[in-house]
Amino acid sequence: MTKTILLIISLVFFVFNLFAQENVFEPIQVKKIKELEKEIDPDKKDADYAFQLAELARLYSTIKQFDTAIAIAESAMHFAKNHNFKKAESSALSSLGSIYFDQGLFEKSQKTLLLAEISLQNNHQEEELGFIYRFMGQNSIQLKDTVEALHYYQKGLAISKKYQDSIRIGFFYDLMGYTYYWKRDYEKAIYHFKLALNIFKTINVNHRIALAAGNIGLCYLEIGDRLNAVQHYIIAAKHYQIDKNKSGEKLTNSKISDIYKDIGSFDLAFQYNQRNKELYKHEKNRLIDVITTRKDGEIYLAQGNYKKAEQLLLNAFDAVKTIDNSKEKSDITLELAKLYFEIEQFDKAIDFAKESQRYAKKLNLSYAAMEAEILVAASFIHQGQHHNGKNILMKALNFCLNSKITEQLPFIYKNLSHVEEVYGNNDIALQHYKKYAHFSKAVDKNIYLTSKTINQYEQEKREAIAKAKLEQEKSRRNYLFIGLAVAVILFLVFIRLYFLNRKNIKLEKKNVKLQKQRVDELEKMEEFKSRFLTNITHEFRTPLSLIKGNIEILSEKHKNEGLEERFKEIQDSSNNLLALINQLMKLSEIENKQYQLEFTQNGGLIDFINTTMNLFYSYFHQKNIDLNFKNLTDSNFKEEDFIYSEEAIKSILSNLLSNALKFTPKNGQVNVELHNEGTEFIEIKVIDTGVGVAKEHTEFIFDRFYQANQTRQKAYEGSGIGLAMVKEMALLHGGMVKIETQEGKGATFIVRLKSNKEAQRLLSNEVKTDDVINAPTHIEQPFESTENSERVELSQEKPIVLVIEDHLEIRKLITQNIGNQYRYLEADNGKTGIKLAQEYLPDLIISDIMMPKLDGVSLVRNLKENMLTSHIPIILLTAKSSFDDKIEGLEIGADDYLTKPFSIKELRLRVKNILKLKTALKRAFSHATKISKEKSFKSLSKLDKEFIEKIETTISTNIDKVLYGVNDLADEMCLSNSQLTRKIKALINQTPAALIKTVRIEKAKELILEGYSVAEVAWKVGYEDPGYFSKAFKKVVKKSPSKFREESMK
Repeated sequence: MTKTILLIISLVFFVFNLFAQENVFEPIQVKKIKELEKEIDPDKKDADYAFQLAELARLYSTIKQFDTAIAIAESAMHFAKNHNFKKAESSALSSLGSIYFDQGLFEKSQKTLLLAEISLQNNHQEEELGFIYRFMGQNSIQLKDTVEALHYYQKGLAISKKYQDSIRIGFFYDLMGYTYYWKRDYEKAIYHFKLALNIFKTINVNHRIALAAGNIGLCYLEIGDRLNAVQHYIIAAKHYQIDKNKSGEKLTNSKISDIYKDIGSFDLAFQYNQRNKELYKHEKNRLIDVITTRKDGEIYLAQGNYKKAEQLLLNAFDAVKTIDNSKEKSDITLELAKLYFEIEQFDKAIDFAKESQRYAKKLNLSYAAMEAEILVAASFIHQGQHHNGKNILMKALNFCLNSKITEQLPFIYKNLSHVEEVYGNNDIALQHYKKYAHFSKAVDKNIYLTSKTINQYEQEKREAIAKAKLEQEKSRRNYLFIGLAVAVILFLVFIRLYFLNRKNIKLEKKNVKLQKQRVDELEKMEEFKSRFLTNITHEFRTPLSLIKGNIEILSEKHKNEGLEERFKEIQDSSNNLLALINQLMKLSEIENKQYQLEFTQNGGLIDFINTTMNLFYSYFHQKNIDLNFKNLTDSNFKEEDFIYSEEAIKSILSNLLSNALKFTPKNGQVNVELHNEGTEFIEIKVIDTGVGVAKEHTEFIFDRFYQANQTRQKAYEGSGIGLAMVKEMALLHGGMVKIETQEGKGATFIVRLKSNKEAQRLLSNEVKTDDVINAPTHIEQPFESTENSERVELSQEKPIVLVIEDHLEIRKLITQNIGNQYRYLEADNGKTGIKLAQEYLPDLIISDIMMPKLDGVSLVRNLKENMLTSHIPIILLTAKSSFDDKIEGLEIGADDYLTKPFSIKELRLRVKNILKLKTALKRAFSHATKISKEKSFKSLSKLDKEFIEKIETTISTNIDKVLYGVNDLADEMCLSNSQLTRKIKALINQTPAALIKTVRIEKAKELILEGYSVAEVAWKVGYEDPGYFSKAFKKVVKKSPSKFREESMK
């Protein structure tokens, strides 16, 4: 019997609710379960732990995992009882009662909830009482005690009104309306449904508005008032469309189709039924196919197409036999009874009517049973069984009058009039006929008004569609006109420009080549000058920085350990600087034709080459590179006959070996070969297994100060001058230099030199001093290129400083001397620096400007334009010391700018001050509730302000979502949880979770002061349980919501 009652609920009344909600909530509930399970801390055994278990049990019940739900609820109840948490125990008992209800164990649920009611009353948990009265009322309905159900609903309604909980007030009015519908008291049902409708309209809950309006329409349809029924179905349809609820649309389409059928608008009736077929076509549900087939049969029956109606209804009747659905069987057999009555096959009409009546009585569908009885009675009368027919009609008449159902009265009175006329009771027959005429007129009037209303609704829809199409057409036409106008204007402008250009084109052609040549020459000259000054200044200032820095350290520490190493660094840097200056002087003299080589004829060429190479063996050994010399001259070559310059040979060989050392990896090989061409020319080949040179750069690699790529040129240590010296020395020696290389497979440098007499002649006639300035190396003490390194101190409490500098010595100078109070990360190029910055979010970055892979300017721009790293202060170190260079560095976002050579004391102080300012700023925000309203907010960068504003807006937008947390915030900000946490912590010294909670509580304060109830405030700020919200509020504000309101209003 219990299952039968549940079936009645789903098919008769709450069918609207079922369609409105579908089965879309299960994934949401599963997500809530996962979030709550993460939130529950098993080590924190307090009252909140029991409350959370009780809530978790309710959630498991909603996805029909009843065994799990019961186990969790019982666990919560026992835990609360053992620890004397009375309120938590009451809550767990309430959860258990609601789970039994969901499971269909209504008696067990009612007994459990009665115990929960007593416990809640004793613990003064009045709001929770409102929750269980809903289930207690529904249990009473299932147990067929409508009086008791209304009693519980009234109690729940009173509590909801006391706490001004609009949502629950609407729910209880809805439940009371259903109870009166169940009692067939349609007037009271309509009254309560309308109260619910008004509540939901006030708080603008679309799906509940549609549900209440649909239920009102259902009640009006039961009593034959099609006019009011269709008006409310239209309201329901509009709100289902607003809510994009396909299931709700299906239901209202079905009901509106029925009404169109009743008022004779058969085309529209078919149209709405067809819409449902389209909406249902992907569901593959046999019951839906039966219902839509029956609906078509009903329309054909009303239309008078009895043959088509019989075919469809019999098809539906055959199909429904295999489906366990008594309600649909009742509907189909009733329609078949109507069909056979109309075609005067009264025996079949009686059989189908009685079958329909049997199903209807089984489901307690009194109105459907009454309809079937009327058809049986009418069939009896037409067969001459007037007495039996009259008795049935009198019962039906009493039912209709008592239930205030007027739709069947004309048919009943008409048949009663006929019976009395047969019996000769003309006066009674006349009275019945007058009543027949009266109610027929009322029904016709209702049908007319209904038709008028629904036609108006359809007209409004057509007008809205037509208006939309018209607007679309107007917009399209306007765009077309605008496009044509623009095209005409552009065409006229083009013609005008065309004729103007023709006048000047001949003159321009004459001058364009000359102008282009001049512009190209000037651009090259300016480019090379600028590149030269930039690069050479950088190279000078880097060793000077080491010299100055180390001297400064030594002056501070005097006799500290490590003094020899620092003196050696000073000496090496000085030597490097001297070598750079000497080579620059030579290049300058060569360019001005003021430099001449000195030649000797001592015959010791091979020994001199070996002596020069000996200077490099130790450096090659340090990198485990094999260095070899091969004398491949033939027997005709005599050393004493070859006149050469020791200075040129030493410069050429030293620079080529230095270059090979820098670009050859560990365990590589470098070979030096000496060849001859007779006695007049020699060739020195330096062959390495290094990285090679890209093809597009080989043409320019010997040009003075040429750099293949500024951001990559310094990937290996060097000054960028050496190969230019090789070229100039070879030219002075009457020869040339070339390279044979393949990128990634090494390089072969070939230097061809001529004996002295020819070299002297070329010196005065052929040396080219106007070549483009460029080259990538200089003679210096070479050392190993360093790999990317990073060093983080053990203490995790110290601020992190990221040092990005391609010179290892500069990095060591900074990290070893600005203070042990910091942790350090190191990178030898800009690309690695960005990677470390995004991964670790350091407190400060110190960066050089000229670096391999990515220069400092691009690095600053990248970090400052990235919301993840925009807050990190950056100090730029550079050799560019002009005012414009400083302005450029600060404009791109650098927080400070130091030129090389820099003072360690000054750098140390600037680092300290920047971090001190940053700490003060974070402290100002650490307890703020509205960061963007704080005075210190103005001091943040534009990107950081946008980040904080976006965080606050995102939290505020989602504040009413119960499960909204750090994961959701991180997803919306497109960051990982750890990145989000570090970023917010770095800016305002708060965690994301704390910030979300703070925003919720602050919003709750505002809403409480605006007059909302505690329950409404809880819903609006994302707490599903008002009791849990009150605890969270009290924990932060140190007073309950009601106490806060009371004190704030004083």
